[in-house]
Amino acid sequence: MKRIAGVLALAALALAGVFAGVFLPSGGASPKAADATTRITVKASEFRFVFSTKNIPTGTIYFTVKNVGKISHDFAIGGQKTKVLAPGKSQVLKVTIKNKGSYVFLCTLAGHAAAGMKGKLVVGTAAPPTTRVTVKGSEFKYVLSRKSVPAGVVIFTVNNVGKISHDFKIAGVKTKVLAPGKSQVLRVTISKKGNYSFLCTLLGHAAAGMKGKLAVGVAPVPVTTTTPPPTTTPTPPPPPPPTGTVGNANTTVQVGMFEYGYTLSQSTVPSGQVTFVIKNNGAEVHNFSLPGVKAGALLSPGQTQTYTVSLPPTRYSYVCDVPFHIDRGMIGSLNVSQ
Repeated sequence: MKRIAGVLALAALALAGVFAGVFLPSGGASPKAADATTRITVKASEFRFVFSTKNIPTGTIYFTVKNVGKISHDFAIGGQKTKVLAPGKSQVLKVTIKNKGSYVFLCTLAGHAAAGMKGKLVVGTAAPPTTRVTVKGSEFKYVLSRKSVPAGVVIFTVNNVGKISHDFKIAGVKTKVLAPGKSQVLRVTISKKGNYSFLCTLLGHAAAGMKGKLAVGVAPVPVTTTTPPPTTTPTPPPPPPPTGTVGNANTTVQVGMFEYGYTLSQSTVPSGQVTFVIKNNGAEVHNFSLPGVKAGALLSPGQTQTYTVSLPPTRYSYVCDVPFHIDRGMIGSLNVSQ
């Protein structure tokens, strides 16, 4: 019996040595590190997403999506999406992204992505910089808050500070036509360095000066100081000096404007006080000016103006002051009789 017990004890020690060699190795490869876990807050409103950060490593990402807008939105990325969130509601969306790259995010509700609720989230590499540029458009020029930006996302806040409508186009993206006093935010991703042309696409506005270049990732284009050649736009001569005295008549003339001409209720009026009731019946901005007498206001489609002037007997020219409209026929004459 003692001999059998000794044999069993030796066998137990041998097995212990074997298992120690298998399960308790010294050295060797360390266990694989766990994927990174990132938490991001996403605020949805009309019509954009705002992220708490855009520098994101690969791994598991928890998006806390909050609807801070006034209508419903959702959020989709990486093949997954939240439910439709009513105003004030939120949801946590867990997404695992293992590969580096740019991932499209958007609101899937009809029309929301087209209105601006979309973009790309860079995962595993540094996100491109985001630069904000203020653009002021007027007759007939743009003033930009900066003339050069780094390559990446550029957010243009376009303000129409002029008296007629304008728009703004760059890198194939444009705003809607902005009425005076209106503004729009335009988000553009420009990845390649270079000089990018911008302009107003309304007829004649770029030729009148509403254009330029924005330097992206390069030095700005130097501004030339050469004197521009004289314009060849025909300018009607000023009316001849008035003859005779101003009469006592008080006449009203109805003026309609269109592309590209005028309709007047009468082409001859007696001297004296003449009231012009002007309406823009066209689709572009026009005005009705009597050179040397009165410059009419620039009127958007549908707008009206009324002004009264004293006209001694002579022949007066009337024109549209918008660039190139005289060339297209917006010119005429009014006879003022004794």
